[in-house]
Amino acid sequence: MSSDTGAEDLYLGVKLQLTEQDGWLPEMSLVPQMSVPTGHDTFSAGEVLPGLNWLYGWDVVEGISTAGSTQINRSIDEDGSTYYEIAQSWTVGYTFTEHWGGYTEAFALFPSGATASLPEYYFDGGFIFPITSDLQFDVRGGVGLNDAAADYFVGTGVVIRL
Repeated sequence: MSSDTGAEDLYLGVKLQLTEQDGWLPEMSLVPQMSVPTGHDTFSAGEVLPGLNWLYGWDVVEGISTAGSTQINRSIDEDGSTYYEIAQSWTVGYTFTEHWGGYTEAFALFPSGATASLPEYYFDGGFIFPITSDLQFDVRGGVGLNDAAADYFVGTGVVIRL
C-alpha cells in the first residue's frame, strides 16, 4: 500500500456580495476563483485553473444557518485533457460562541466532458475560529462516499476580508 502526501495548489478567490438576506430571499455572493500551481507535483495541476462560485445562504435561527454553493471550474483529467467540473454543496453552520463555530456539509463533484474522471460524493465538517471581524481561521476534515472519491481529506484555511 502506498500513499502520497503534500500540499495541493493554492486556491484564491474574491467574494463579491450580491444581496443580503431578505425573508426567503437568500444572502448571495459570487466568487471568481482560481487554483494557482503551487502544490506538490503529485497534487498540482501545473497551471492556473479558473472557476466561478455562486454562494447563497440563510440565517435560520439564532446560531444556525444553512447555505449552498454551485460552482463551475476548469479541471484537468488524468490524460491531460481539460474539462469543466460542476460542484454542488449544502452546508449547515453552527455558531457556538463569538470565537468558535462549526459546520457540516455534503458535496459532490460532477465532471462534464471528462475522459476518465467520475462523479465524487463527500461528507465533511469543520471548525471556524474568527480572530477579528476581518480574519478567520478554519480546520476541516471529510470522507469520500463513493469509490471515485478520495478516502478522506483534512485541511486548514485562512480568510481575510479587505
